[in-house]
Parts: sequence; structure tokens; C-alpha cells
Amino acid sequence: MKEFFKTMKDFAVRRKVVPKALSILLAIGLWLYVGQKKIGAVKLRIPVEYRNLPKTLVIASNQNSFVAVELHGRKEDLNSVTIKNLRAYVNLESPNVGAKESYPIELVKQQLPDNVEVALTQKDMSLVVERKETKTVRVKPVITGSIRSGHIMGIVRVTPDTVVATGPESALRDLSAVPTRKISIENEKGRLVKIVAIDRSAIKKHLEFDKTSVNVVIPIVEASNLVRVERPIELRNKNPHYLYEYENIVSKVMFRPRKPGIEVSGKDFRVIVDVASVPLDRMFDEKQETRVTVELPVVVVPRPGLDIDVISVAPDSLSVTVIKKP
Repeated sequence: MKEFFKTMKDFAVRRKVVPKALSILLAIGLWLYVGQKKIGAVKLRIPVEYRNLPKTLVIASNQNSFVAVELHGRKEDLNSVTIKNLRAYVNLESPNVGAKESYPIELVKQQLPDNVEVALTQKDMSLVVERKETKTVRVKPVITGSIRSGHIMGIVRVTPDTVVATGPESALRDLSAVPTRKISIENEKGRLVKIVAIDRSAIKKHLEFDKTSVNVVIPIVEASNLVRVERPIELRNKNPHYLYEYENIVSKVMFRPRKPGIEVSGKDFRVIVDVASVPLDRMFDEKQETRVTVELPVVVVPRPGLDIDVISVAPDSLSVTVIKKP
């Protein structure tokens, strides 16, 4: 055994194994040290906050809600950085109302390593800030599918039939109704009752509603023994300080007599649109607009004592443009 160790010692001395091994260990250590100190770069996408916006104002449009930041530093430091260490915001304490404006983006570092440098890829953000308004608009159910043979769709009831929309005045200006998500009546019969959400995908951004869903009742009734009459649509309760424009449409009313032998003509009905429900003073107050378009429901008013059931009316709504007199 002694002879073996002596042989190995002579080999190590002769081949200079120890210095070589030490050199390899030193090289590995240096490589690890340099790797830890290596400089790198990382790009993060962080959300932009809007601060100090007065409650009477709202953002009408923005190019993006995120901004990219570039970070430079040691890789070991960059590996510990997340979007929680950075916050970006725009100060909207005194915005230019109604105009597209560029606002500087401020960056806040939170518990970021000292040796990490941070830079925004863009210095400002383009926004349009407008006055916040509210408007009551009609809910319009979106009905799809085919009615089964021998049946018709009766008068659809929506509860509530209106919602209050809040948002930029430009987004509310031409908004007269909001749609629901699609309701299929394919092969349905009887009384169909659905709770349906407002379809936000079909509405401009930056709008909020006081209701997110409505109750919709759709009667599917047999078409036997139905009578149809036609009547022009009348506007009721006009304000003398305004003009009203609408398409002169003849409505079609379907009804069923409750007793046989009842004689009914078009003169036994009035088909009306009540414009008194439109808050004209509030809609035109302190605004430059001289006309506003609204969607209003069509209502059938039978003669008192007429023993019938009104099944449907078409159209069931009318678009009315209200014009303020000079």
C-alpha cells in the first residue's frame, strides 16, 4: 500500500497535477463570479394609473392603458424585479377638457435594487378628457331564431326597460338604446322568461350602467283567431319649445277578441309614443347640441271597454329626433 501512495505522489509531482487542479478550480470560481456580475436588460409592460381626475370628468379616449419600461443592471438583480416594483401614472388634476392632449407619464420605483436603471419607452400619453354625463336609455332585447309554425311573438316586456348610462358626453350623444345579449326563441312556445345581460361588446368604451342585466318576458302564442289592424303612430305630450322628427310609420296591431262576435276596427285603437318621458331640459341644458335622437317604445291604447287582448305591435319602438327651437 505504501508503495502505491509513493507511486501516486511521484506521478502528481512529475505531471504537476496539483497546480493544474487549482487552476481549474480558480477558473470555475472566476466564471461563476463574473456570471453573477454580468449586465443584462429586461423589458416590462406595466399598467398606467390615472390620478387626481376630478369626479365631474371622465376619460373619453386613450391610446393605451399600459406602458413599457426597460431595466438595465446585474442579471441577479433583474431576476428579482417584477411589475410590483414599478408604478406608472398620469396626473390629471388640471386636464384640458374636450381636447386631445399629451400628458407626461410619471414613474415610481418601489423597493427596486439600487444598481438597476429604469427608463420609460415613452414619455407621455395622449388622452381626451370630457365632462361626465348621465343619460337614461332604453333597453332593446336582441331576439334571434325562428318561431315555430302556427305561432307569433307577442309584446316583449323588459324590466327595467331603461338603464342609466354614465360616461363621456361624446359617447352618450348618439346613444338612444342599449342592446341585450342574444335571446333565442328557436322552437319555443308559451311564455319565455330570461334574465339577460346588457351586451357591452356592442357599446362604446368608457360607459358604465346602473344595471348589468334585465328581465325579459317573450310570449310565443298561437296565431289562430288573431285579427290585425293598422294604425298610424302618434306622438303624445309634445313640448311646444321643441320640434320632433320621426318616420311616418303605420303600425300593425295583432289582437285576439275575448268573446266571439266582437267587431273591432282601427278606430278602436290609438298607437302612441309618449315623448314626455324624454328629460329635454336636462339633455339640452348647457350643451351646444341643438338636436338629440332617442329610441322610444310604441304603446297600443285600446278604446276603454274593448274586450280584447293585444298580442303584438310592429314596430315596437320608434326613433325620434328632438330639435330645440331657436
